[in-house]
Amino acid sequence: YAKSNGETIEEHTQKVINAYECLKELKFFNFDNNTDLIIRNILKFHDEGKKNPYFQNKMRKLLKNQDLYNWNNGNVPHEWLSPAFISKEKDQEIKSILKSINLDEDSFFNFFIFVILSHHHRENIISNDELIKKIINWINQNWRLNLEYYYCAQKLINVYNAPENWKKYFPFRVKWLGLLHKCDYAASAGIEPETGYNGDYNKIFGSWLAKKQWTLKNFQQDVKKHSTQSIIIVASTGMGKTEAAMSWINGQKAFYLLGIRIAVNEMYK
Repeated sequence: YAKSNGETIEEHTQKVINAYECLKELKFFNFDNNTDLIIRNILKFHDEGKKNPYFQNKMRKLLKNQDLYNWNNGNVPHEWLSPAFISKEKDQEIKSILKSINLDEDSFFNFFIFVILSHHHRENIISNDELIKKIINWINQNWRLNLEYYYCAQKLINVYNAPENWKKYFPFRVKWLGLLHKCDYAASAGIEPETGYNGDYNKIFGSWLAKKQWTLKNFQQDVKKHSTQSIIIVASTGMGKTEAAMSWINGQKAFYLLGIRIAVNEMYK
């Protein structure tokens, strides 16, 4: 099981891949075939570690399933086990793909593993290598697999979260880990990762302004001429920066950031 509603790991993984396909159809990105394969492999392996006995017992208890596994040796986050499911053959295949897109196959393969290791945020938890090995041995015996703990979860987390590597790998963190997060969250919530907007933005925006009996100021109108460019507006509270921003995005997707929760709630309303 992957979820407490009885959804299996295979079913959840397919939903994650479906979410990725949805984003592709909406043309959120234009990856070459090799980058596409990297993303798909990340999605494929991200939750394999849920096949561990602690997690399965947890799900079975929630599902009122009395057939529990005999396991009392503790737990580690499932994502720290997932890379062990990458076979030597798959290891070489992924490295070959990385090499074909001019990336260092060793350092980026380790980063590939790091993405899987860190797709959940765990505060103040240190990995236990011996316990990881015990759980993997249990999986091998009970699922008739031949997994190997050939990486060090804590070391990779430390290396790729280090300040000197943050900037170097940041674009790949955004693409690889970002897509895993977005697709995984959407699949778990049972929602589409994005829905296309087909309305007449200018008409709706204009109707909203008319309802408020507001007329756009000159600078609020001028920003629309620069909707394909980056701009900076410096103005005090109440001058109309929000309406300018709504004019500037011109129907495109945008993230509107505010520093105070109350202001965010009011903006949402």
